[in-house]
Amino acid sequence: MGGKVDNSLNTGRSPPVFRLHGQNYHLIGSLLPPDGCTPKFAQLYIYDTDNEVNNRIMSVRERYAANNLYSEIVVDIQKMLDECNVLAKSFRMAKQKIAESDQVNVNLRLLGKRGRDGRTYNLPSV
Repeated sequence: MGGKVDNSLNTGRSPPVFRLHGQNYHLIGSLLPPDGCTPKFAQLYIYDTDNEVNNRIMSVRERYAANNLYSEIVVDIQKMLDECNVLAKSFRMAKQKIAESDQVNVNLRLLGKRGRDGRTYNLPSV
């Protein structure tokens, strides 16, 4: 998470306060996992897509092998996200760009519009 962090509030004996103001943002990290590490989070859309279903299951169930029922559920959710989710489509596009080029350094920026006051709960757009 990034943004302007105000640390001036934590000067007394009261419980700590974390106040983030201004335009906040989320850092998604590397699109590819470090050598020897398994893919996590957004990396699952890009890295080793031939074994994507098993990688997804193993990212939350490290000790247990994926059984057929879990695999079918994950495949159905994956298909739905690939068809309907704008972010999933963006990560798939990044995967294609990485596969097509020899360039190692690829950046993906996800920019959204903030239509209202950021301090209120806005409805999701995806």
